[in-house]
Amino acid sequence: MPKINIDTEPRFKELLKELGFKKTKGEFVRPYQDALHVLNFGYSTNNERHVRYFNCIFSIQFPKVIEISKSIGEYIHDTGGQIGYIMPQKTFVEWRLAEDDTDDYYLKMIQEIIASIRDYVLPYMERFSTLQNFVDGIEMGIIMYEFYDNKTIPVVKYLLGDKEGALKSIERILERYKRESDRPRGLEFMSDDVCEKIVIHSSPDRNYVDFYEFAEKLKTI
Repeated sequence: MPKINIDTEPRFKELLKELGFKKTKGEFVRPYQDALHVLNFGYSTNNERHVRYFNCIFSIQFPKVIEISKSIGEYIHDTGGQIGYIMPQKTFVEWRLAEDDTDDYYLKMIQEIIASIRDYVLPYMERFSTLQNFVDGIEMGIIMYEFYDNKTIPVVKYLLGDKEGALKSIERILERYKRESDRPRGLEFMSDDVCEKIVIHSSPDRNYVDFYEFAEKLKTI
């Protein structure tokens, strides 16, 4: 096999097509309910020649959320992460492919990737593909904190017509960021002829500032 690239592998694309994914310029996309399901495949070589270790990042995009964020000049990260963390392993997962692999082994590996997507990623993405289910998943602690952008929460509540809930979520998130920003950010040792002093520096948390500015823009709509 002269080149390893599953993005352009016809059999791999066909298997993903059977799951409803269409290849775009740099990703595979599948519309579902309120969302778009997106798969991105990257790789590393781990300093091995003619070898690629493929991994997969999944994301759930809500077009209405993206539309709102653009209208107020903000960027909101998609919900998602590395697929290994929603598989039984609960850790980073990748698949090794080499140019000297037999075709049978190569086909086995891409079928294994497809099975992981079909059995673990799709059920997860489908479960949280409505705005209401997404909010419920966060509030019940089912969606991992690292998988979503806090800015999504008030926007989704706003889209669901729950303006009071949107404001309350803004208050909760700002309060949490404020607690984090109140923590000491650094220590400076100063000395004089009498004693040594420790000066504690507290600086605004960037997350708090960014979210506050976002919230003020969101309130205008």
